[in-house]
Amino acid sequence: YSSLEAHDIRSLSLLYLILIFTIVPEMISLVLTRVCLIYKRTDIMRNLGLLRLILKIGFNLLLMHFWGIYGIAISTVITVSLSLIYLWRKVARIHEDSYS
Repeated sequence: YSSLEAHDIRSLSLLYLILIFTIVPEMISLVLTRVCLIYKRTDIMRNLGLLRLILKIGFNLLLMHFWGIYGIAISTVITVSLSLIYLWRKVARIHEDSYS
């Protein structure tokens, strides 16, 4: 039997509601990551990892002071979204370079 009370369940539900916004960007990132690997552009993957690390730490430290664990969830959404934009632009540049 679970020891979660109604308040805990509502808190978890809100966390999952926030984090659900990362599903589509993460799926797109998986495809774009494969493109980088196909073109042997591991430098992009390294830079993406560093970018995500810096963004996640920065936004976590900033937003957790305002909204606690919900701020960390929001930080995850922001980090995933910004890293997708970075990856999208890099893959678009790979595509342009391969056809020029």
